[in-house]
Amino acid sequence: MSRIKAVIFDLDGTLIDTREIIFQAYQHAMRENGHPEPSRQQISDLVGTKLEDAYKILAPGNSQPILVKSHRKFTADNINLVRRFDKITETVEAVKSRGIKVAIWTGRGNHTIEMLRMCGIDPEMFLSIVQAGDYDKPKPDPEGLLLTLEKIHSKAAESIMVGDARLDIIAAKRAEVLAAVGVSYGFASREELEKAGAEYILDSLDDFMELIDKIEQYHSS
Repeated sequence: MSRIKAVIFDLDGTLIDTREIIFQAYQHAMRENGHPEPSRQQISDLVGTKLEDAYKILAPGNSQPILVKSHRKFTADNINLVRRFDKITETVEAVKSRGIKVAIWTGRGNHTIEMLRMCGIDPEMFLSIVQAGDYDKPKPDPEGLLLTLEKIHSKAAESIMVGDARLDIIAAKRAEVLAAVGVSYGFASREELEKAGAEYILDSLDDFMELIDKIEQYHSS
């Protein structure tokens, strides 16, 4: 019997490639409202942070509501910039064929379902999709991850978390999941993921099922 009962995926930078739309949305909002454009590295460091909090860091003061509004409008108008990563559907279906539950936990609060469908990913593949509006404390607090596990009736000790950002890994460790898995093709580098505490790091999802077997073997020994 499988030791792994659930796999929880992050969304941005893990299942769908939102790097370009996120970079451009931040830079547009800052530029449009008279602030210096942040670098792509600055933006990458903020991925997973609540949007309002990210703009408090980039533009301290009282302009956050305007910046957030501008950011969200750009995202809605340019959703065509989103792409999906390779092997997403195949990987999810392969995991589910093992009797393992699959869900999404994202810090994104809007356009999640629309983005999945636009990328050719069926939201119905996932047992649950938990978004920012469903919980109060943003990553790296594990509240959203624990809520996701509760919704799919799974325990942290029998689940793995897969994410591309440092905050995903920190949250996974705080939730005490079976394994925190980083993916290096998103926003964070391999070194950043290792420093955050990822036990495993993948450069693509091609080897995901092999990783499942490896984690199973390690915890059955």
